[in-house]
Amino acid sequence: MGLHAAALAPLQPTLRDNREAADDEPRHPYGVDGPAAFVRIDADRDGRITFKGDDRMLLAFGLRRGGRHYYALDVTDPTKPTLAWQLSASGDFAELGQSWAAPTPARVPGHANPVFVISGGYDPGRDDPERNATQADGQGRALYIVDAVTGGLIYRADPSTPGRFVGNETFRQALPAAPRVVDSDNDGVADRIYLADVGGNLWRLDLAGGDPDDWRVRKIAALGGTGQDNRRFFTSVDFVGIDVDGRRQDLLLLGSGDRANPKAGGEGSQAPAVHDAFFAVRDPVSVAAAEGGKIEPVSLDRLTDISDQRFCDPQADSGAEKSDADARACLPAWQSGAGWVLYLDRGYSLPLTGAKVLSPSVTLDGGVYFSAYVPDKPDSICVPVVGRSYLFGIDLLTGLGIGGASGDDAELKKGARAVAAGEYLLGRPAVLVRGDALYLQGIGAASLKGLMKAGAEAAGGGMQLPYRVRRTYWYEPVP
Repeated sequence: MGLHAAALAPLQPTLRDNREAADDEPRHPYGVDGPAAFVRIDADRDGRITFKGDDRMLLAFGLRRGGRHYYALDVTDPTKPTLAWQLSASGDFAELGQSWAAPTPARVPGHANPVFVISGGYDPGRDDPERNATQADGQGRALYIVDAVTGGLIYRADPSTPGRFVGNETFRQALPAAPRVVDSDNDGVADRIYLADVGGNLWRLDLAGGDPDDWRVRKIAALGGTGQDNRRFFTSVDFVGIDVDGRRQDLLLLGSGDRANPKAGGEGSQAPAVHDAFFAVRDPVSVAAAEGGKIEPVSLDRLTDISDQRFCDPQADSGAEKSDADARACLPAWQSGAGWVLYLDRGYSLPLTGAKVLSPSVTLDGGVYFSAYVPDKPDSICVPVVGRSYLFGIDLLTGLGIGGASGDDAELKKGARAVAAGEYLLGRPAVLVRGDALYLQGIGAASLKGLMKAGAEAAGGGMQLPYRVRRTYWYEPVP
């Protein structure tokens, strides 16, 4: 049994007074409604955090629907936490919207302390499901990098700083999803950051050198629009590098779906239906660096629609060399295209009307796992509807279900792409390793057995640890 040692209560006056909300205030006081992240500084490298030296432990979080603020607590001494810093929607942070995402800890070039990378947040005006990608938001259109210890601003990109963008494109829609920080050369320092906005756009910030004035944001994909193309990204990018016959492909994986209106577009819904999808997009900056050519944002018409077909034809051979043969067969498709798109309403063997992706994906051994939520039609206005979810498992190389299918029956292949997960709205699958087996946690009632390669099943419903996945241990010598 634990003890409640301390609390931060931004809504204390509201809770104490228990007064009725004013007309311009939300009826439900949310308070602290956002996820948290931490930075751990073990200054003496002894493997412990103590409050008597230079060690630090900082916990940072936003309020989500609770407001337009971020807080950081110094919990180095867990019995005496203190407020380290606070960010509010004013001054350099005037563009900050509702703080939906957890800050992302990182290290960046030219800065000694660790940092938090913070997306601009959410504009509650987007609660209107008919606001589309051609319409600008009024807040949340920003990216911030702050010192994790002091909260000091290191970098800011928003519509008021056009010089920090490549070309004439600046953020026009809010960015509620957490940034995806990438250290591509594994030196412990980030070199790029990916972002997704509620207009269906993807962005990339290159951290070129130690001077933040040299860092530039570039739009790399435009996948939203109007009507059925009014896609919104509320989840962070899943960045994956795959090898296709010796050629590296930097892929950006994520799905669209209006998390603020999860019931929209389902059977019986009065809200407009959106053609939501899951995307595997080749980073055009990486493509241009490897193959030459002009960098252009990826548009929807450049992606191969795999809803009713494979992305490429794998080899019929079997055995240990099959994966290499598949890669050789699929290389032309990857070299000539910008990636693939899977439309959720027809990418499975059952029609999934109103399906949307509301959580990030996870990628393992060449396959991507993500959940799709399907709103159900209510039997009565008096009966609440939970809806249902499906867990998808897609082979990145071919677009087939990871479980595979035999023959040329397209229905069979589509049926192998997903399994029912029950009446849940699932989060990002969590990876758990026990011994030589790997498990996905948080997948509801879904059985992983139908979404793994032949012969990969392990005891207890898990999969055998892929040969590319190994536990890694390391130590840091004390200087």
